[in-house]
Formats: sequence, structure tokens, C-alpha cells
Amino acid sequence: MKLPSLKLPSKKEVVEYLRKQSLAQFIGFYIGISSTGLVSHFFETRNFSNLWGIFSKKTLIEEDTFNVLEKIIAVVIGFIVFEIVSKNLQPLIGRLQPIKDKVSRYGKERGWAVKGRVLLLQLNTNCKTLFNSASTTIRAVIKKIFLK
Repeated sequence: MKLPSLKLPSKKEVVEYLRKQSLAQFIGFYIGISSTGLVSHFFETRNFSNLWGIFSKKTLIEEDTFNVLEKIIAVVIGFIVFEIVSKNLQPLIGRLQPIKDKVSRYGKERGWAVKGRVLLLQLNTNCKTLFNSASTTIRAVIKKIFLK
């Protein structure tokens, strides 16, 4: 019996897949992490601030349960947002592709990539100079204060 050969995706196909998925995954992850505060809106653990539950206005649960609920809520809400964004964003990305191609072509004609690299190199040099001078100044002040 002959096994079917598997065709590996090309580099372009892999990059395209990752590009499509990365935005949806980032938004889903961010919303999921942000939603952990939702648990603390309804539940509370026993601690000093509420005198171990005596003055609590929310439902009291154990700390382990609270942590598990936060993680579950983050995963569920993050997954739901990921699915919504990935399904609804794909048509929009497809419609915006011609605009992206025009801007990319315009940038290549104007030499934006080269200008951007030059600007980044200048910025990097200026940052190094600034941090070196600040470091030297701080060292001189520390020596002056502590080594009188």
C-alpha cells in the first residue's frame, strides 16, 4: 500500500496564514487578558481589606477558585473574540489588499524603505549618545555625593 505524499506549504503560504491569524489572535488574547477583571467585579476572596469576609458586599469564594475562574473566563472570552474577529476580519482584509498593494508600490517608488532604515540608524546613534552622556553624568553625580 502506497502512502500519499504530503505537500508542505510554501514559505509564502505560511507567511500569509500567519499574517491573517496574528491580528485576530492578538485581539483575542488582549481582550481575554483584560476580561480577568470581570471575575473580581462579582466575586471576592477573604482578605484583610474586607476583614476576612465580615464586611464583604460580593460573593466570597476561595482564592484557588478565584484564580481558576479568572483563567477560565480569560480563555473563553478570548477564544470567542478571536473567532469573531477572525471570521469578520478576513473579508475586510481581502477588500483592503488592493489599497495595501498601491501604498506598497508608491512607497517603493519613493524609496521609503531606504529612508526608513537611514532614519532608524540615526535614531539608534542619537539614543546611544544620549544614554552614554546620561550614564556619565549620573556616575559623576554619584561619585561626587558618595565619595566626598
